Amino acid sequence: MTHVCHAIGCDKTVPPKKLFCLPHWRMTPARIQALIWETYKPGQENRKDPTLRYLVVQAMAVAAVATKEKRLDEEPEKFVLRRIWQILPRMTDDDIAFVGRVYPTLTEADLEKLRVTRDNRAMGAGGDGT
Repeated sequence: MTHVCHAIGCDKTVPPKKLFCLPHWRMTPARIQALIWETYKPGQENRKDPTLRYLVVQAMAVAAVATKEKRLDEEPEKFVLRRIWQILPRMTDDDIAFVGRVYPTLTEADLEKLRVTRDNRAMGAGGDGT
């Protein structure tokens, strides 16, 4: 089983365990490479259950490579925040704190907005859980 490199615009096939093809992996900043391996759980590609932290770091990696290749049509932070927004309802306070540690441009106020938004979504539009 294979899948396509996650770099925007790349169509190279890679093993399911790999995020990128080798050229794109080499473009990934070392700090983000380390975070990818730190958050990767063996077998997640087979179980289809990557951790939320892995998904955040994956978005950071895709944004970093796309920025280097000038393939991103928005600010990298906006790209990553859109990805976070998609998984926000499932994120715990610890996951949000992790985002703050790995994405240092986010302020504590930004992280609090994520928590409040997540909690409001959980309560429903009416604010009463319905």
